Amino acid sequence: MAEQNITLNNRFEVLTPNGWSNFEGIKQTSTNILFTISFQDGTELKCTENHLVKYPNGEFLEASQVLIDDELFGGKIVTDITYEEGDFSVFDLINVELDNEYFTNDIVSHNCAFVSDMDEI
Repeated sequence: MAEQNITLNNRFEVLTPNGWSNFEGIKQTSTNILFTISFQDGTELKCTENHLVKYPNGEFLEASQVLIDDELFGGKIVTDITYEEGDFSVFDLINVELDNEYFTNDIVSHNCAFVSDMDEI
């Protein structure tokens, strides 16, 4: 299993489609594949292959399923998808209160990192 590091949070909120939300912390893990999804407006999202992004119909798909010319929630149009192999650190928010989703570089991401025993950490 990949090494992980958890930093607890009680000071900051994160922006979600439903307003600002509390979250319990940030989980840092490592991955050997890093996807870069580029958009028509010049922005990009770097993430793992199983990172969940939101589509206009409310459905979440893994980054590995996203296609060029797809439109994501908020009107972001995908123009390029690349990946690289190596050793990368990635971060995910833990237990986002409002629907477990939040904005990452103007993309709605799903809070995949749910830790049920946060009180014990």
